[in-house]
Amino acid sequence: EDESVENQINWLPPLTMTAELEKDEGAQVFPLFPLGSVVYLPNTEHILSIFEPRYRSMYNDILLSGGRSFATCMVNEETGQFAETAMIFYLDELKEVSQQTNDQVKYICKHQATRRVNLRKVLNPKVWKDRSTYLRVQVEDLEDVDKEESYPDDDQLLMQVFREVVDLQDRLKEEPRFSPTLFSMFNSETNLEDEEVWSLVNLWQTLANERVGAVRKAKTDEIEAKLMKYITKDGKVSPKAGQVEIPKSLQVEITAMTNKFRREMAEMADLTTVPFQRMLQTNSRQERVRILYKLILDEKRRLEAIVSLKALFPTAP
Repeated sequence: EDESVENQINWLPPLTMTAELEKDEGAQVFPLFPLGSVVYLPNTEHILSIFEPRYRSMYNDILLSGGRSFATCMVNEETGQFAETAMIFYLDELKEVSQQTNDQVKYICKHQATRRVNLRKVLNPKVWKDRSTYLRVQVEDLEDVDKEESYPDDDQLLMQVFREVVDLQDRLKEEPRFSPTLFSMFNSETNLEDEEVWSLVNLWQTLANERVGAVRKAKTDEIEAKLMKYITKDGKVSPKAGQVEIPKSLQVEITAMTNKFRREMAEMADLTTVPFQRMLQTNSRQERVRILYKLILDEKRRLEAIVSLKALFPTAP
């Protein structure tokens, strides 16, 4: 399979600073709150802190209108483009915290990610640049074309490989890892409900994010240890540590380590976004399960390789 297709995300064209556009007759229009390079999934809860004036205004408007909803989408960090497929967030709770935060934060808000939509057009693109107010978008609901179909063989394969991964994680004492008790979440392993498929997607996204966090901490600790080794003596920081000049050779080594760390983090960040946005944007449940199956199968192969290495080198850490 073509890797360029495998990694494809559907992006809207770059915003043009044109005048306001009219919405189509009968079309749905929502405020748009782009939230960086994060992929939000259906049936999940999220808490946001609101401080920008344009989004303070947006929350006031959705409360006054009674709609309590807005669209949020992933943003391409390199091009600034918006992902075509977005989530609708419904505002469950809002707390006014301006007094407690000296007006640094206006609201703390709890939301439900309720349904998928495709962004059809941005109605007021000019305001994205001047930040005078929030964007408004015309959207269409996104539903699976095969939602009435069932795929017991695909579901069974998915759950089987997932069980194998959980067993391998437990055997290797992987960190982070899933608890075997989570299988009680699923009613049937050959006929998964849509909500159960999304639950599994969410679990896998959580694992991916936790793993990135663990690698980030390990790499940061490694760089810090390299530096501390130079400015400490007998385990104690020199009183003049803040004035110590780092030798050129050590500066070069730390810079190289930092650059390599950033590259690895960028690659890992793709693993926490691209496949999940692809599962969000597809209009086929079967395709979503296929993408998820491939992710879990890759993890199974990684864990099996570790088991094989441990068998070859039993004394290795």
